[in-house]
Amino acid sequence: MLKLEKVCFRYKEHEVLQDVTFSIKKGEILGLIGDNGAGKSTLMKVICGIRNAESGTISIEGNRVGALIEEPSFYPKMKVKENMEFFRVLYGATVESLEEIMELTGLNKFKNEKSNRLSVGMKKRLGLGIALLSSDKLVLLDEPTSGLDPSGIRDILNLIKKLADEKAISFIISSHIFQDLESICDAYYKLKDKVLFDVYNREDVYGYYVEKDGMASEEIAAYIKEKQCQCNVKNNTVYVKCEVLSQALQKQFHEKGIEIKRRKLEEVYYE
Repeated sequence: MLKLEKVCFRYKEHEVLQDVTFSIKKGEILGLIGDNGAGKSTLMKVICGIRNAESGTISIEGNRVGALIEEPSFYPKMKVKENMEFFRVLYGATVESLEEIMELTGLNKFKNEKSNRLSVGMKKRLGLGIALLSSDKLVLLDEPTSGLDPSGIRDILNLIKKLADEKAISFIISSHIFQDLESICDAYYKLKDKVLFDVYNREDVYGYYVEKDGMASEEIAAYIKEKQCQCNVKNNTVYVKCEVLSQALQKQFHEKGIEIKRRKLEEVYYE
């Protein structure tokens, strides 16, 4: 769906992105994390062409990206339906697509409301709806739940998950709220010191732990080592690196009742 290889970006004399390489599959939701100023929004702007990469390659299936970066952009004095119709024509989307997106996002209930009178949550939905008109394959969302109340956060996250599962739309979502990302994301990448890396598959991090009811950590560790796999035992917990476990070995673990679980995002983020 999307593949970046050794993408670099520099703003004047300041290097922001260095050899950024990653890919995202169809229907996958990727969480993008990092401190303020790390370059998350810049990376999204480079992917969708608002900024031009200094070097490297970006391959996008369909060559179209939907994006909601920073604040939603629309015409405030237009009604919701008028905004959607304007962007439908601009992006060349069909009337059928517009009607489906209006239904999916719940915008049809507010179609005659002036856009500047919408709540923060509905403005986010309108921004998402406009992004979906641009692309039904890949959408970039920068802090999509910021400023929302708990029910608004739940609604937006459920909608994103539904679109990924039912429409196979791929999403890249940046957020500082780990709990939000953990509820919907399939993979997590951290941007730090210009470099992007997979949070759970780093050389120095054991991103997963294994456990089985009634089986001591020493027994589990011994079993794993028999399979010629590295593990680390700490505080009676056995940690592993999932990338070194083959699918066949993971199946053996499952058959033996040994569960492989991902550690909390907050834990691995600060390691």
